[in-house]
Amino acid sequence: MANDAVYEPKALKNRVYFGSRDFNIYCVNADNGSLLWKFQTNGFACGIAIADGKVYAGSHDNNVHCIDAETGKGVWKFKTNGLVNFATADNGRVYFGSWNCHLYCVDARTGKLEWKFPTSISTSATIAPLETSLTKTAEVTWKPESEDEKKKYVGDGGTGDYDINMSQYGVMDKGYATSKKKGYVK
Repeated sequence: MANDAVYEPKALKNRVYFGSRDFNIYCVNADNGSLLWKFQTNGFACGIAIADGKVYAGSHDNNVHCIDAETGKGVWKFKTNGLVNFATADNGRVYFGSWNCHLYCVDARTGKLEWKFPTSISTSATIAPLETSLTKTAEVTWKPESEDEKKKYVGDGGTGDYDINMSQYGVMDKGYATSKKKGYVK
C-alpha cells in the first residue's frame, strides 16, 4: 500500500479515500484499514472530493480523475496542460485549478467542460479567510533591458537589439526581420 506521503483523507460510509505520492488513489476500510481498491494515475494523486458515489482526484499527471467510489473503476478523466492538486465537487459540478493558470468547472457526471477562467500569478488566491492566513501578492512589471543587458546579444553577431536578433530559431539579422510583410510570424 502507500509507501509514500499521502494527501488529506476523506471518509464516507465506513471507507477512507486518499491520494498518494506513489501515483495511486486508495480506498480502505475505516474499521480495519484493509485495502478495498486502488486506482493508478500517472503522477502524484492529490486532494480528493467525494460526491454522488464518485471520487474526484487531482493528479500531477495533469488530469482530474473521476472514479466510482464503490468499485474503484475509472469513469472519466479531464486533461489540462498543468498539474492539478485538488478538486472539489458541488451541485453536479467539479471545480479545480491547474498549474496552467486556469480555474475549471466540469460536469460531474460526464467530465465535459462547462467553463474555464484564466487566473494570474500577480493576484493572490487564498482559500482560508484573510484573518487566518498569510497573504502575499506578487506584482509583475515589465522592465526594459539596460544597455549592459543588450550587450549580451552583440556577441552572437547581432546589433544588441533583442527583439531583432533573437528568435526561437536563433540569431536573425536585421534584413531578415524587416524584409517580411507586416504581420508575418515564423
